[in-house]
Amino acid sequence: MKKPTISIVANFYNSRKFIPKLLYSIFNQTFRDWELICIDDCSPTNDFELITSITSKEGYEQQVKVIRNKTNVGISKAKQIGIENAQGLYITFIDGDDWLETKALEVMVTPALKYDIDYVIMNYYRRYPLGIKQPINNITDEYFKPLFQPEIKDKYFISFFGINKINVAYWGKLIKTDIVRQSEFKHINYPIGEDLLFNMYIFPLLQSMMFVDYYGYNWRFGGITSSKHNITKTKEIIEHFAEIYRIKRDFAIKHNYTKAVLPMLIELKNILLNNISALCTTKKVKSDVISLIDNIILSEKYSDITQLLSNPQYAEDPIVKGVCTKDAMLIYSTCHKYYKRQWKRRFLKSLIRFFNYRIGFIAN
Repeated sequence: MKKPTISIVANFYNSRKFIPKLLYSIFNQTFRDWELICIDDCSPTNDFELITSITSKEGYEQQVKVIRNKTNVGISKAKQIGIENAQGLYITFIDGDDWLETKALEVMVTPALKYDIDYVIMNYYRRYPLGIKQPINNITDEYFKPLFQPEIKDKYFISFFGINKINVAYWGKLIKTDIVRQSEFKHINYPIGEDLLFNMYIFPLLQSMMFVDYYGYNWRFGGITSSKHNITKTKEIIEHFAEIYRIKRDFAIKHNYTKAVLPMLIELKNILLNNISALCTTKKVKSDVISLIDNIILSEKYSDITQLLSNPQYAEDPIVKGVCTKDAMLIYSTCHKYYKRQWKRRFLKSLIRFFNYRIGFIAN
């Protein structure tokens, strides 16, 4: 049997209400030489049955492979199962609650095949409830132009270290399958940061890449995620981000990428600020939050932030000072003030969650 040009890997968990839109967005693609690998990660909402039913009804049994995990293995391992089963020259990913524009595959694969490009990346829409959409583009003016090393590293590698020039998610890209399999990326069982690490490990392997000026991916903002915070969950998130920072730092050192140092440190400081701030409400016990801060700064997991003291722009930053002097109260008061200033952003997120979960996500 002839192997397809593109393997599309889609992972599903509690995605039932989104499945029809995703499937039909692929069935209606103008580029037809694809296979779709669906990973039902032991979803309790019978995702497997719905995918199989729609696929059979529309006559796509030969192009769609549905794999049902016996246990829930998480996003990273589910995607890895898809990669292992991919037969295509190129691979692309789609999350279970998202969908593609009709020409997405065609617009990416046409120049990829013409110029033998390793990595093609398109723009996307951030989708909100009630059909509201926001176009998000990659920060470049080099569309439809083949790019090669060392220019790729010089201009765009920084995106994985705190200065976002390109979308670092799994989705919205077309990547040579052989390159994905060559990557030394170690999958992690946590839904934060794995997209970035996956692409970061691929980037040094690229010989060529291209940006296409087409908004071809639709990402449901807050579609199946939650932003609830509590002491235990926040501690887990903060510790996980510290581990991601360590991985990125070591990777930058390995590739002699010194320009990553400052943005990574700033990013680490902001992670601490944003996550602690989410706990600094009147409903939270102040002593518990301070105890968490003490635990974090005494563990030394965020101690690299003190390197910002040598930078005049950040030497007086209270988070930097608080980590340096191990002053949990200073960090708490700074985060509490920041929390008060962010009320508009919290209100908007609350509205989005309300529409997503109480009324239903309308984004046609």
